[in-house]
Amino acid sequence: MAVKTEKETRPSVAELKEIKEAVSEPNEEKGVKLTDLPGVGPAVSAKLEAAGIYDLMSVAVMTPTDLAETAGVSAAVARKIIQASRKMLELGFVDGTEYAKKRENIHNITTGSRNFDSLLGGKGVESRSITEAFGAFGSGKCVSKDTIVSYFNDARMHVEQIQETYDKYKGDNEFTFEEGTAVPVSTVKVLAWHNGKHEIMSASHLYKEKVNKLVVIRTKRGRVLKVTGRHQLLGFDKGVRWKKAELLKKGDLIASPREINLITENCYSEDDAYFLGLFAAEGTGNPFSISIGSKEIKDWVVNYIKEQFGYMPTVREDKRHKNALYIILLRKNTSVIMDGLDKSNSSTKFIPEAIFLSPREVILSFLGGYFDGDGEVSDSDISATTKSSKLAAQLSYLLLRLGISASVKERKNEKYGTFKVVRVSGEDREKLKEIKFKLKNFNPSIKNSAYGYSREIISFISQLYRECIGGNRGRLRKIAGKFSIQITAYQNLTNRSHAKAINSKTLNEIEKIFSSQKDVYISILNKLKHENFSIEVLKEIYPNLPFAFSNLAENMNIKKKSIRNYYNRKIPENKLELLKNLIINELKTRVDTIYLALELISEIKMFNWDVVESVDVIDYNDYVYDFVVPEGHSFVGGNMPTMMHNTQVGLTLAVNVQFPIDMGGANGKCVFIDTEGTFRPARIKQIAEKLNLNPEKVLKNIFVARAFNSDHQILLLDKVSEMIKNGEPIKLMIIDSLTAHFRAEFSGRGMLADRQQKLNRYIHNLMKLAETYNLAVYVTNQVMANPAQMFGDPTTAIGGHIVGHASTYRIYLRRGKQGSRVAKMIDSPNLPDNECVFFVTDAGVVDGKEED
Repeated sequence: MAVKTEKETRPSVAELKEIKEAVSEPNEEKGVKLTDLPGVGPAVSAKLEAAGIYDLMSVAVMTPTDLAETAGVSAAVARKIIQASRKMLELGFVDGTEYAKKRENIHNITTGSRNFDSLLGGKGVESRSITEAFGAFGSGKCVSKDTIVSYFNDARMHVEQIQETYDKYKGDNEFTFEEGTAVPVSTVKVLAWHNGKHEIMSASHLYKEKVNKLVVIRTKRGRVLKVTGRHQLLGFDKGVRWKKAELLKKGDLIASPREINLITENCYSEDDAYFLGLFAAEGTGNPFSISIGSKEIKDWVVNYIKEQFGYMPTVREDKRHKNALYIILLRKNTSVIMDGLDKSNSSTKFIPEAIFLSPREVILSFLGGYFDGDGEVSDSDISATTKSSKLAAQLSYLLLRLGISASVKERKNEKYGTFKVVRVSGEDREKLKEIKFKLKNFNPSIKNSAYGYSREIISFISQLYRECIGGNRGRLRKIAGKFSIQITAYQNLTNRSHAKAINSKTLNEIEKIFSSQKDVYISILNKLKHENFSIEVLKEIYPNLPFAFSNLAENMNIKKKSIRNYYNRKIPENKLELLKNLIINELKTRVDTIYLALELISEIKMFNWDVVESVDVIDYNDYVYDFVVPEGHSFVGGNMPTMMHNTQVGLTLAVNVQFPIDMGGANGKCVFIDTEGTFRPARIKQIAEKLNLNPEKVLKNIFVARAFNSDHQILLLDKVSEMIKNGEPIKLMIIDSLTAHFRAEFSGRGMLADRQQKLNRYIHNLMKLAETYNLAVYVTNQVMANPAQMFGDPTTAIGGHIVGHASTYRIYLRRGKQGSRVAKMIDSPNLPDNECVFFVTDAGVVDGKEED
């Protein structure tokens, strides 16, 4: 298929001028009102609207009993109302010609790609229909073959290279998919970032493909991430968001889990764990022994071996050094707890897998043995040095089980080669005081480090502070936002501190400042709501107003001097309500910003943050790998634990619906129901700016609601009806994603029937809404791997036949070659099975790659 360039799909300059105008009201004639029905007066109409019934169709499908109860009329009157509504709607049969006339007012919304539009019949997404899109794995967001990953299977946590994992499960199950191959891993689970928290989630497949280039990212803490350019890492850019590796630059932030919190099991005792930690530090497989310079530890090991394994080990004393070295020789039966560690050498040492899933006390004992043997412990620092890269990586994962973030750096020695140094700094060292040493002691004074919450995060929070609490200038000084200059949190909020990073304690104090100020604003709002407004009320609340009072003058069409007289003398009667409403609106805006800040701080605290030091593109010409996590968006991987990522069409449609009709739009607005937190205003602005549109105007024409559960999602359909009834020219509804909440709330086969029934009702209400108001409905759907699919593509959309039959157009999205996307028509009442190629660029969905 020939691929059009993006320039061929963009509007001309003349057309763009037309787009820049504000969205006009729809030109269609208004339909009949409820009050046009016999027996429905203003009072009955008000009752129906209060129950969410705004149109004739809603009345026509009701039973007489339901309508009588809702409207407060008799059953006889209810029957007459229903019959009249059905007659007005002409719900009987019509011939094909008349039906065709009814469809003449159907509109289409361009996707931005002529190829994609052609797949949908030539004009784009159609009104009075549901267009469903679902996607596959194999997205090219992969990592190099030597990337360390953690996963769970056989009641153990494994930390190993992803190529090892793929080869372990490969067997005879590998099948070809797109440009690579995939292997089902139905028993494997990974730590993923899902619905705003870390969860252990099932992986369905491992995927691999060959690539020529990789992006190598090195960080301040010692991370070395080798990933494809399209692979996304969780970072910070005026909020926590995913960012492609190829777009990262020096100084950018990337996130890592703050803690790996797991259900544990007891495989080892604390003494077993201490012994294994000591062996990982000072043991060797040839001869099978432990070498230690402490007589106290030597005596403990001898006693442990005697009690645990029933023999007295041979101890050789090497006196060639200043301090004696004890070599404790172990017998073969001791290897039963070693999990292969006894066969390792200094370069291949590792942590036995069962340690990772052990209780906290067992992990502390293992670390006690390891640091007693190989740790450099002083009053101010603690670190461990090893020749084993795998052991260094595993230590960073094990420390994270305790909520401790480590740094891993290289140390080169001309005689002995390269070593890995694992170090813990800053406030995380507080938790190391719990380590169960037998020889050493660690009790330092805890100081801040450069690895806290960086200046970039602090500056953005400070900006939010100025928008909602600070900036309270005016002749009459106010107490809002005024705190002691000695408070570290306040110094950072007002940019009086030049610290490169802050610790958790300071961030918690900042959070309290926002929270307490929110309570003050809400108390003022309650007061204004329940009390008559007067100059006395104004003087009472004035000290806590976070803005210059005189700034309200412009909206009241008076001079600033006049509004100051309102405070000093008297408020005119005809200005009382206006002034009150202006104060309320201003405070509500500030409260909304505070909630945004609190939500952001809460999200920031879920992660540790690292700083990118370099980004390089290298030749690779080898395989890259990826975990497929259908219900999540990420897995944890890297030489140190890092979040590795695993809705562009909808966002493009939300902009394009605002085009005039002759340019592929619908001259209307969009409703976006967000169930997974995918809506990004920044992305909408980016698309609008690329099309030379006013980003703020475009955003104002998109109504967004975050649905927090399936009931809320269902309720929002009624809200859409209400908005249209009130005159909003809504022409497009986007639901991203359709099935997420239904799937989460009705898990397991036992609840499948209940889920499908509720989903069925929801989809039919959605169909009725689309038909009644001539809406185009675009929904995204989640996917799962079909366990019965042995060959070919195992990707299956969630929702089964209920969603499949309800969707007018069903489209399968997958990645194509050279960064393209492929859309395949799976089901349609009037279009053939076909597929097309398109690209996702800064300008949204287009036919060709964006040119430099």
